[in-house]
Amino acid sequence: MPESGVLIPGVENRIYVLTLYPNNTPAMTTCTARIGDEVVGTVETDAAGVGVIRFMPVGHSSLVLDLHAADASGNAADRTLDLALSAAAESLLLRTDRSLYAVGDEVKLDVFCGGLGGSVFVDVIKDGQTVASRSLEPLNGFAALVLPLTADLSGSLCVSAYRITLAGNTVRDRRIIYVDPANDLRLTYAADREVYLPGDEAAIRLQVADPAGQPVVAAIGLNFVDEAVFALQEMQPGMEKIYFYLEEQLRRPRYEIHGFDPGTVLHEPPGGTDDATREQVLGMMFAALPDANVGTFEVTSDAADPAALSAVLRDAVWNDLDRLIDPMLAVFTTYDVDRSPAFFEPLIEEAVANKTLGPDGALDPWGTPYRVSYAAVSTEYTFHTAGPDQRWETPDDLQFVVATWALGQSWMRKNAEWLARGGVGGFEVFAMNNADWLEDAVGGPPTPTAGGGSESGGAEPYLRQYFPETLYSNPLLITGPDGSTTVNVKLADSITTWRMTGLASSADGRLGSATGAVRVFQEFFVDLDLPATLTRGDEVSVPVAVYNYLPESQDVRLVLEGDDGVELLESAERTLSLAAAEVNVVHFRVKTLRVGHCRLQVTAYGSTKSDAIARTVEVVPDGAEMLVTQSGRLSGLIEHLITIPEAAIDGASKILVKIHPGFFSQVVEGLDAMLRMPFGCFEQTSSVTYPNVLVVDYMKQTGVITPEILMKAEGFISAGYQRLLSYEVDGGGFSWFGEAPAHNVLTTYGLMEFSDMSGVWYVDPAVIRRTQDWLVAGQEADGSWIPTDGGIAEGAINRYQNDVLRTTAYVLWGLVKSGYTGPALNSGAAYLRNKLSEPGFEAETYTL
Repeated sequence: MPESGVLIPGVENRIYVLTLYPNNTPAMTTCTARIGDEVVGTVETDAAGVGVIRFMPVGHSSLVLDLHAADASGNAADRTLDLALSAAAESLLLRTDRSLYAVGDEVKLDVFCGGLGGSVFVDVIKDGQTVASRSLEPLNGFAALVLPLTADLSGSLCVSAYRITLAGNTVRDRRIIYVDPANDLRLTYAADREVYLPGDEAAIRLQVADPAGQPVVAAIGLNFVDEAVFALQEMQPGMEKIYFYLEEQLRRPRYEIHGFDPGTVLHEPPGGTDDATREQVLGMMFAALPDANVGTFEVTSDAADPAALSAVLRDAVWNDLDRLIDPMLAVFTTYDVDRSPAFFEPLIEEAVANKTLGPDGALDPWGTPYRVSYAAVSTEYTFHTAGPDQRWETPDDLQFVVATWALGQSWMRKNAEWLARGGVGGFEVFAMNNADWLEDAVGGPPTPTAGGGSESGGAEPYLRQYFPETLYSNPLLITGPDGSTTVNVKLADSITTWRMTGLASSADGRLGSATGAVRVFQEFFVDLDLPATLTRGDEVSVPVAVYNYLPESQDVRLVLEGDDGVELLESAERTLSLAAAEVNVVHFRVKTLRVGHCRLQVTAYGSTKSDAIARTVEVVPDGAEMLVTQSGRLSGLIEHLITIPEAAIDGASKILVKIHPGFFSQVVEGLDAMLRMPFGCFEQTSSVTYPNVLVVDYMKQTGVITPEILMKAEGFISAGYQRLLSYEVDGGGFSWFGEAPAHNVLTTYGLMEFSDMSGVWYVDPAVIRRTQDWLVAGQEADGSWIPTDGGIAEGAINRYQNDVLRTTAYVLWGLVKSGYTGPALNSGAAYLRNKLSEPGFEAETYTL
């Protein structure tokens, strides 16, 4: 198994070898690898049967590797492998020094990159989120990076490295590593309660001890973060660790032997498994993992924007699905909820058949029949389409999950706790007051041992209005001599579970980390689901979810209140009856009146418990944004008169004042905004690419560039460089569109551009050399250059028409700037000196 899945030509590759006996036990062997008659590597496999062969592959598409393994008893086996080589013209290989780390270690990354290109970018991804990004400048095809592993990086990490090639494509490689939580110290949590109410104060006792249980004085960094934040990630935390654990279990031999004691048949290798063996086994397992493409991307210079394309395709299908929804609902509302998938699938097929939708009703926008499936557990059905290519199992296939609104009550009851954390989004959930459905539906979450809303009657219920994502962060808590400390945390108003993460460190450098949970819950509550923003004048139906986890039913009166920025379009009160463990949804229609932040509050008065919640929403203007700027130099008292037009929307105007230490710092702040994608002829391409080059050069020199900006800039510069090369004329020099004749003034400009570009991007030295040679070949006998006839005589080119002196000075400047040192310089300089000494001659800037 190659370490990168395929062989990377031009660099040393590692091939993992696993040798086993027929009974699946590891075999310690001597393994020899040959390509034809040449021995390319020999390795001794260890007690786990794993070895690593190192060699540098050459070739174009694949190579055949012959393996021969033999143990000390003479048992032998042969295997022939047909290994693929990377098809990329410029490849990249990422290597880590180990596969298994502990918190506090450093991971050493080596990047081998063949061919020529720009910087190497490294991303560290945990649970679907990029937690670190770095950019490296390779030297002679090699770059290295050392990253410290902190407590928040424990678990499986995906390390990706990528690089933009000269052709404008992106090549990349990745490695999976595993970081063990720090366990030199044991950090434990003890809360004073199992469940808290919103707004309560939690007392958390932290205890630090060594592996023997003795208390240790330590410093602790502690954070509380809402679990709902982690639920939004691309991957489920810890799933890869479970995968590796299952792999280990599957590889472990199992035996059933009668008549013998197992101890006389199986023997554990003396000394157990050492660290080196574990590293080799993990390295082989990580190399065998398929590429998940988590948090990474692939780019080609001629590809369309995949996100935009996907959005277009999805819009097309969603519009088409509108006509299918009603027939589907007609089928579902006819039957009870408690049915098996086998019962529903024929009904779905009937709904999309000709009887219900007409002859062409079951076809997607590209003429292919939909495939529909139903999930009884989540009460949802899924439409599958083959996409524009009309072929199944291809990358453009799409699927669309539609929740069955008629079954919404059962779904909401099963998922009520998730909805309470903000899960209601992207669709509306409707409840049906049907007693039969309630009897068949699965009951809600178990009743907690503590918690509950405010008692009904008399006092107003506690108003929940504080909903942060990060509740508490303290980088330095010091334990006492008994190894413990207590922290009191005022809890927010969220109905959620707070994840506690802590890292303990002692004076002698020992580390320990742990994760805990603080649950906030009450038996009755409401939730107000608002979008991120609204526009002034919007009329919307605001959903209010009501959750009753009480063991008995209760009647609820809902009252909606808004500030002066919101108008209620219907009654501000609703009443409903909720059974035990029932969830329901009520809608209020409102209209936004002004720009700014508007506040809505819902109070739920129950016969047993009550609750109240308030949330704010940003209301944006419904007009066109007009930007007006004024600038000046700060010296003493400065006054500026700013006139706001009469037609301006009330509350939409803002005045922002920014003070810079100097004009130059103001320019630096916006440098990255100057980066653009090149386009057009040679002159237009240069007008974009040359500034890109100068911006990157300056930002690198001043140290203000970031990996994100650098990658964007290198992509633009690569595209500009390739575009400029396409305008080279056969025989030398450049013209506006690559057609003869080449123009010496335009070519000189390009020569200076390539010279500056070579400081931040690879420029083939042959391009600079042959451009210099072409210009020198056009020098006259007196040392001058006569401007080329033709071309696009616009702008600066007009000033060179028939001006031999100016042209000579400009070409000479370009040759010197590009590093040319030949005799043409002396001839050109002599021509200029002679002209300067002529009586009555007035020197100009270019000549000087």
